[in-house]
This record gives sequence, structure tokens and C-alpha cells, in this order.
Amino acid sequence: MVDKSPLFIAGGIGIAPLRPVIEHCCDNRSSLGKVALLYGCKNASEFCFKDDLVRWQQAGIACQLTVDQPEQNWAGEVGLVTQYLTAQTVANHDQFYVCGPGVMIRFVIERLELLGVKREQIVTTLERHMKCGVGVCGHCHLDEKLVCVDGPVFHGTDLPKLTTL
Repeated sequence: MVDKSPLFIAGGIGIAPLRPVIEHCCDNRSSLGKVALLYGCKNASEFCFKDDLVRWQQAGIACQLTVDQPEQNWAGEVGLVTQYLTAQTVANHDQFYVCGPGVMIRFVIERLELLGVKREQIVTTLERHMKCGVGVCGHCHLDEKLVCVDGPVFHGTDLPKLTTL
């Protein structure tokens, strides 16, 4: 990741798999370019790792939080994370890490591609309900991929068709 400028895009508990990579960025902040997090939840009470979010901001990671359903005391952004993926935001980054609900991943990747991001620049983790974990039951089947065997982390070029997410 040296000299890279990653943008982390998380939805709900999708922040959990991204957390170790964000921590790595905090520990190696001086060797990276611009680092940012775009994190969305249904409402503010669902944000995970609130203490970490504060610490990450103090370490120089730009954290933008958004909710779908604002509570009365919410003063932050309102809307889906895709609304905050702009040409200007994307232009500041060269790596994109995406994790969240399948439908969010699908629309985030479609939006990134519309903004000129190449699949090679995208990494995602497709957390699915896996029964056997060894590719026998086929429960986590996505096109020709088995998430439990071939993933769960996929580079953009290896992603199954987005319509199956």
C-alpha cells in the first residue's frame, strides 16, 4: 500500500472486515497518500467502532458518515453512500475497498465504474451465509464462484456478475 491513496467504503457491519486494513493505514500513515472512509448505516446508533472512528480521524483519515434514516439529534450526512461517491472524491484515491450488504456493494461498484474507476482498483469482501465453508453445499454460490472457497475477498477483476450480489 505504500504511496497509495485508499478510499474505504463501508455499510453497516461491513466496517468490521475493513477495520484491520484501516488500522494498518493508521500505523503507516506517513507512507500513504490521502486515506478516507465513507461509512453508511441505517441510523446513527448502528455505527460500529465509534472510538476507532474518532481515533482514525485524529490519525488523519477523513471519515465521512452518513445515515439512511436520521434520528432527531443527527447532524451529519443523510443518504446512501453512493450519493457521496463523486468525481472529486474518486479523483483523490487510487484504491477502493468496499464491504457491506450485497446490494450496497453492487451499486457502489457500478458507481465507481461510472466515475472511471477500473476494476483492478477495487477490492471487496463478499460476506455470505456459508454452511459448509469448503465448497460442497453450494450455498454461497455466485455465478461460477464459491465465496467460501474463492473468497471472501475478491479483486474487482475476479468479481462475479454484479447482478448476483
